[in-house]
Amino acid sequence: MTGDEAALAAARQRLLDAMGAEALVDTAAVVGNFERMTRIADSTGIPLDGPVTAMTQDIRDDLGIDGFGSSRNTPPLSALGGFLGRALRPLALRVMPLLGYRSKS
Repeated sequence: MTGDEAALAAARQRLLDAMGAEALVDTAAVVGNFERMTRIADSTGIPLDGPVTAMTQDIRDDLGIDGFGSSRNTPPLSALGGFLGRALRPLALRVMPLLGYRSKS
């Protein structure tokens, strides 16, 4: 989640060392399945929820994602929502990995 390639490689190696190649492949399959489900949901036009809409506005603008027809299913973001999303996004990028780490313990 942090984009740290070295940390990702180390985590893969720890999984491989602790549980073996089969578990590594199973883990990759689960991750791939979640990615697939997200892509299917996006392509069917499932709307984004408020916090996701707020925190991804700049990325969606940069990529032109709101130009796709399914984007009309997501309610427009208010000015306050846009401000809060921009303000909270750096915090969310720091907190999400911590929550993932905490859920492992």
